[in-house]
Amino acid sequence: MSSLMDLLRSARPTLCVSLISNDAGLAKAVQDAGADGIKVHVNLDHPYAKVQLGSFEQEAEALAEVIAAVAVPVGIVPRGRPGTSVREVERYREFGFAFVDLYANVMNAALLAVPGIERWAAPKGHFTGPMLAALAATEGIDVIEASFLPPAEFGSPLTVEDLAHLRAGMAALGGMAPLVLPTDRGLTEEDIPVLVDNGIGNFLIGFAVTGNEPSGVVRATERFRRAIDSAGR
Repeated sequence: MSSLMDLLRSARPTLCVSLISNDAGLAKAVQDAGADGIKVHVNLDHPYAKVQLGSFEQEAEALAEVIAAVAVPVGIVPRGRPGTSVREVERYREFGFAFVDLYANVMNAALLAVPGIERWAAPKGHFTGPMLAALAATEGIDVIEASFLPPAEFGSPLTVEDLAHLRAGMAALGGMAPLVLPTDRGLTEEDIPVLVDNGIGNFLIGFAVTGNEPSGVVRATERFRRAIDSAGR
């Protein structure tokens, strides 16, 4: 188990940062601002940020610089559609990535047998409690990313209904796999103590709260790190 997995399973709240720029300087600044882990992307066409990133081959030099620049674990999102192969994930492992993150409905089952790299699965909103429990119990799934909240406009505030869905998800998981909350909702620092008090302690902040300006990404990381550390005391 990696140090990141140790943290995600621990009582200490954790902060990961999703970058939509494969920039080593930004990755280092985010680490120094308090990130416990970093997620990067290839084959990305971000509809809200208006950002596009190329294939792994096109981004490989920049990605190698990101991994070399930081001491925290780095994971990768290969694409948001089907097509990620076993050989591709093996290459990510050999390249130095700690985990691969995919939507559950596009994650080929064969990827679960690739050793030496962790798998984060992001179930879509149709997942029921029994389905979440079954996913968490599936051999080879290491982390569940909470993409199962009801549909809402990107960046919408977190609601009490969302919180209830998260609590139901946590109950369904039953500790079988850690749950990480991404910020498709527009989380604020004020949401953090409420979430922590309700058992949600692993956070993955991205464009909805960080924006895409490097200085804004770093400032958001600093703010959320302070909020998470304060809530975890």
